[in-house]
Amino acid sequence: MYSLWRLGAWLTGPVALIAALAAPVSGQDQTRIDETIRAERFVAPPDPIASAVLAPRHLNVSLAAPSPDRTRFLREIGDGPVTMAVFSKPFHELGGLFVDHRANRNRTLTIRSGVGLEILSGTGAPPVVVALPAGLRITDATWSPDGASVAFFGHTPDATHIWVADAATGKSRQLTRTPVLATLVTSFEWTADSRQIGVVLIPDGRAPMPVEPTVPAGPQVKLAEEKDKNRLRTYASLMATPYHQELLEWHATGQLALVDVRSRAVTPIGTPAMIDGFDLGPDGRHLMVVRLVKPFSYLVPVSSFGTIREIWDLSGKALARVDEQPLNLGVDTARTPNAPGVGGGDGNIRRREIAWRKDGQGLSFLEQEPAPPGADSAAPAPADDGAAPRSRRKDRVFQWQAPFDSARLKSIFESTTRLSNVRYSPDHTVIFATERTGPNVHEYAVVLAESQKKLTLARYRNDDVYANPGTLLLGDGLIPTGGGFGGGFGAAPAAARVVALSADGQAVYYAGTQYDKNPLTVGPRSYLDRIAFRTGQKTRVYQSDNERVFERAVGWLDLDGRRLYVTRESPTEVAQTFFRDGDRLTQLTRNQDFTPDLTQAPKETFLVERPDGFKFKVNVTLPPGYQAGTRLPAMFWFYPREFSGQDEYDRGAR
Repeated sequence: MYSLWRLGAWLTGPVALIAALAAPVSGQDQTRIDETIRAERFVAPPDPIASAVLAPRHLNVSLAAPSPDRTRFLREIGDGPVTMAVFSKPFHELGGLFVDHRANRNRTLTIRSGVGLEILSGTGAPPVVVALPAGLRITDATWSPDGASVAFFGHTPDATHIWVADAATGKSRQLTRTPVLATLVTSFEWTADSRQIGVVLIPDGRAPMPVEPTVPAGPQVKLAEEKDKNRLRTYASLMATPYHQELLEWHATGQLALVDVRSRAVTPIGTPAMIDGFDLGPDGRHLMVVRLVKPFSYLVPVSSFGTIREIWDLSGKALARVDEQPLNLGVDTARTPNAPGVGGGDGNIRRREIAWRKDGQGLSFLEQEPAPPGADSAAPAPADDGAAPRSRRKDRVFQWQAPFDSARLKSIFESTTRLSNVRYSPDHTVIFATERTGPNVHEYAVVLAESQKKLTLARYRNDDVYANPGTLLLGDGLIPTGGGFGGGFGAAPAAARVVALSADGQAVYYAGTQYDKNPLTVGPRSYLDRIAFRTGQKTRVYQSDNERVFERAVGWLDLDGRRLYVTRESPTEVAQTFFRDGDRLTQLTRNQDFTPDLTQAPKETFLVERPDGFKFKVNVTLPPGYQAGTRLPAMFWFYPREFSGQDEYDRGAR
């Protein structure tokens, strides 16, 4: 792949102030470049570069989606980069919502799908290959709660259906007769008993898709608010005409239903509506539904449109309203999308972390008490500990049980500091929560029978990488390699998830990475700590070495027995997954390095000092056989970031 290196070496750095020492372009090369530009067509790069870009990295395996017993994993098999033919399929662009209208699904499901599905063993046994008909593409493979089956979306050019496979044999079959409406809701959900699947279907008797009028019905009208209430960004995708609004409603209106896995019988839930999300209750008798509501807008994307969250029974009757988000035209900056066509977070909604309790005893959510009349709710009271100001309004964890009236709503814990990341023990007698005051973080447990005691698990500053305790492990068998918790309806919110406890029920586990203050000489180590939440006693139960290979725990089968799934990689070896049983390793993947010349290329790191004295590191990858002093063309990658000073940069660089 010498031609790749003739194109240039890669240089990486945090700022955009790097100059290339590029060789002059020859006249012959300039002529070829000019001819390519004038041709006005796609041009393939030289074969070595094309081979590197198109190398079949999708054949390499990383374990994901563990089974309920954490002994098996799902692997959706890809077929390489998306082709231009797929990208070119017609779609409707509606305020950040892109719809493959031929197939009634979100465009993402069309351009990001796989061609196969395997069920991998966590102990090295041969995989179970799921049998699929020719041409079917798949997404969203999901275990049934009992681990006996796997459901997934099967996509054809003109429809999406749910398929179900036997986890033991791999035999699969199409479950739905009516196509799925996968526009706003791009997933499905198993019931807790594994007998049914909740999904949004195309409604019976659906009207034809609206046709764009050949003559405009009127001018485009956009109204600006008086004074300076709006704080709008420039969005790449907005709706522009009444036809777009009509089309959005047509694409969004679906029939929520339960489909019996054995008989394929369909039980409609309510009447067709603009379903934006749903979550089946563990009790099997209720579900939480989010509806998109009018009015629509030409000023903001669909992600800023109003929604209503309700509790329904299985007939579709709305029993209670949980939350309401009005159309956000830029006044509510916390809900303003943070990028064109991208939705914002939950912002300053009244209720937060709304989710079903796993024990089937209703809903769990957080809610802060309202500010006193006439008070500025945005102005927090001063803290008494010298830290950043914080609100003294109480923040509470609520439980709300059926029939979801005011009599069944109760507070089970409260704090004078705003709460986040509330999770439960498996029996829901202990909660685990996080409080933040400025940069200071306090993570603790509360035994609900003794709710006045906060049992500290960790205290640290969020900008101190050396003091960070890692991430509290949950009961799903995964060990996150980054921070944060999943939200929305595709993954259970933090409030609904349960913490992984030790066998005696008295300890939790944290996973993290320990960084040395001299990172160029001492590599990082991943670890697992066991913390007895009543006493705070910490015991390190696992720590990787840093001798040539970096090992990271990515999943667990038995935390007490140190039976873990780990990845191991080095600067010259691609990541492989192993099952670690104590000190014994069983290799589970046989991944390949498809660009060994890049892997083996010499690399250097050097320090650059700007005229103002600021120092930063630059990483350089050189071509094989590079001779010192040789001037080569170069390609640069940089991503500017802001730092308060040299100390902040140095801390992050470590």
